[in-house]
Amino acid sequence: MTGRQPEELKQIIESVPPMPVSLSYVWDMFQKLSKRRTVGMQSNPITYPEITYFCNLYNITLTQLELEAIELLDAIILTDPEKLEKGDHDNQH
Repeated sequence: MTGRQPEELKQIIESVPPMPVSLSYVWDMFQKLSKRRTVGMQSNPITYPEITYFCNLYNITLTQLELEAIELLDAIILTDPEKLEKGDHDNQH
């Protein structure tokens, strides 16, 4: 790998709207959960017991939308772990 992105990929990345600041707390929760995920031969999904423990620890009640957002973020990261490293989430409005 050269570390350079093809022009087409750059255009796709630039076309993705930044995460709204109003949802940054969901990203923060996801990051905390993700740092505690189990890893074997590969990263494992964040489990419901881990989410439940996290919510109990921080006295949080997730809405269905928040839970689904965390699940979606987890699925994306498991598909492409480098996305978490890239810090693309920092482009907030």
